[in-house]
Amino acid sequence: MGSDRKLLPPLNKRNIIKIAVPLLAAAFILAANIISGIPTREGSISFIGDGAYPEAFVKDAAGAVKSIKCAMYMFKLDGYRANSPEEPIPVMAAAMTDAARRGAEVSVILELGKDDEITTKYNKSTAKYLRENGVKIAFDGPERRLHAKMCVIDGRITYIGSHNYTSSAMKYNSEVSVRVVSEKFAADAEAYLRELGL
Repeated sequence: MGSDRKLLPPLNKRNIIKIAVPLLAAAFILAANIISGIPTREGSISFIGDGAYPEAFVKDAAGAVKSIKCAMYMFKLDGYRANSPEEPIPVMAAAMTDAARRGAEVSVILELGKDDEITTKYNKSTAKYLRENGVKIAFDGPERRLHAKMCVIDGRITYIGSHNYTSSAMKYNSEVSVRVVSEKFAADAEAYLRELGL
């Protein structure tokens, strides 16, 4: 019995903080999701139309613990005001790089077409920024065009649909995506991402 006591850390202020902070953070994220109405129940599916995507995605990315894995046809950071809350793409990119800084594995595969294509230009520029901020980047092969728009968070939440990561898609276009909370669905999506080379 006396030897068992040695295995437990002393209950001092430092150890209490080490235990309490992650628990409080997890409780805060769960509460924020409940208050915001974002379903977290296994098997839930949410319709995400037009400009509703960024808020939902940023909340999920902010809670990412293990991973964020995305395939994106076009991810455009260029030309946006970086510190403006009205610009959704820099905020989404910041949520991803913040997750990488917290230790989550964040990886993105992007379309790489001909050098003179606008998609290639923006994807290369975004890739440089993301790579410099801890995100693993891959590009698809030349034999096929990567036209997918999909992200998997923590092997449980999958976003899939028509939204590119551009301001046009998030603010002006008619776009539709779905958010699926399912470990099985996410596993299938991640298997597809591996086939793409992520």
